Amino acid sequence: MKRTNRNRITTLVITLLISAVAVVGCGNQSAANDSEVLDSAPANETALQKPSGDNFILKGKVSNGAGELIVLQKLEGGQLTFIDSVRADEKGKYKIEAHADTTMFYYVTVNSLKPPGVPVILENGLALELNLEIDQFILTEVKGDKQNEQLKSLYDIYLTNNKASYDFQQQYKNINPREAGDSTIKAYNTQIMALQRKMDTDISNFVSTQKGGPATFFAVTYVVQKPNVALLDNAMKRLKADAPNTLFTDRLEQRIASIGALEIGGLAPEIELLSPSGEKIKLSSLRGKVVLVDFWASWCRPCRAENPNVVKVYNRYHDQGFEVFSVSLDNSADRWKQAIIQDNLTWTHVSDLKGWKSSAAALYEVSGIPKTFLLDKEGRIIGKDLRGPALELKLSELFN
Repeated sequence: MKRTNRNRITTLVITLLISAVAVVGCGNQSAANDSEVLDSAPANETALQKPSGDNFILKGKVSNGAGELIVLQKLEGGQLTFIDSVRADEKGKYKIEAHADTTMFYYVTVNSLKPPGVPVILENGLALELNLEIDQFILTEVKGDKQNEQLKSLYDIYLTNNKASYDFQQQYKNINPREAGDSTIKAYNTQIMALQRKMDTDISNFVSTQKGGPATFFAVTYVVQKPNVALLDNAMKRLKADAPNTLFTDRLEQRIASIGALEIGGLAPEIELLSPSGEKIKLSSLRGKVVLVDFWASWCRPCRAENPNVVKVYNRYHDQGFEVFSVSLDNSADRWKQAIIQDNLTWTHVSDLKGWKSSAAALYEVSGIPKTFLLDKEGRIIGKDLRGPALELKLSELFN
């Protein structure tokens, strides 16, 4: 256990170092590489003008940035495609004019194709001013477009949280994980969780309070790469209300619809089986509660060994809205009922007493037990195979 924790602290430090310098975690780069961009970048021309023809203009100033290389890439589907690059003039001014096939996200970096960088929304006919200050992080000022001002607000939230993570990591940079005591590891992990909750809360507040638009899509697609289901649903509601006929609304709707029933974020399939007393009970009858769907059997030793852990968290969180829906793969009603009493399992139980031929087991593709699915209040899957400390940690995040 101690070795696992110390490995974890090392991993988290590395994660923070990466997130502190990367604004967006993107996929593969385009065919262009850094040397090609550096060699081909033309001298900048900073004359102010409207876009010529069916183009857009991105211009601005880099603080103390004479000669800096400004690189523009298109960001779509998690991939960056090189568009253009230009060197700032002796005053740090730059300008890029290009054509956009549709309204889309772009990514601005300095002296490299790789992060850190700044996201912007560009479309034909737009003249956007993006001023940059290169410090430990890239600070920005945006003028000329409300959508980009909104995206800048999201960028500031991300930046603020990344700075907090980086500052926290600096406190631990000289600590040897193999020599760190349990109290140090516990303090580190507690603060990591707090920082993550702060980030999640800030992004959730942004989605809830801002007008739905491209920045909403960006928040749940690129800033939070694995958003919870409630956040996705909230973003979808905002987009449908404020920007119903846009590419971003369509793509988020497709993303939500594509989530498989048994994947994280999927709507758990309905189960309707008999209780020990012969009453038909539906899984959906527990909507409004956080539910652990637990596949087990009286003859399963690992299941019986895990039962005390489930009893512990059930007693702790039941009054706050936690429920367990146990599906038994027993053949014998007597053994099933006896195990429930012996293990003091005081929650909801169902079974069709068909063993491995259980209809629910087939529906949930259960090939081994214990097997669990944790559902949110809307019945969507938010965790799988959480046992012991992992289950307790997840529930503490949800309820505390």
